[in-house]
Amino acid sequence: MFQVGAIFLFNLLVGVGILALPSAIAKAGLIAGVLCLVTVSFMAFMSATFMIEVLATANAWRRTKSVTRRGCAKGSSTQNELVGETNNIKVKTDIFSPPLFEIKEKFEMGFMSELFLGSAGSTFFYAVLCLYLYGVSII
Repeated sequence: MFQVGAIFLFNLLVGVGILALPSAIAKAGLIAGVLCLVTVSFMAFMSATFMIEVLATANAWRRTKSVTRRGCAKGSSTQNELVGETNNIKVKTDIFSPPLFEIKEKFEMGFMSELFLGSAGSTFFYAVLCLYLYGVSII
């Protein structure tokens, strides 16, 4: 039973594109097929690189942004009142401090969209994700 589940999971992650690749290259021709394959591979590489850069930026943002909240009783009107916010980025230059853009925490995509794009961008991100998952599930 585990093997069948693993095969279905592999099929969901990879898709049937890997099985149709030889036929597509044969129909398009060797030069055009390889050119398309190299182009799509480069776009996938760039997407992964951008995601790593966004994750590093989110880590740097989280490290430099310090917000202190006043401790109040739950439900009071001043529960989330900001006491102080530091927007200055202090970069340490000694050799013992970790680099600013080092990835120490992993953030989910929804959190990063909320962090960088606000609530409207986060709503758009989740809508696109739902449409993508719906499209993948009906195949």
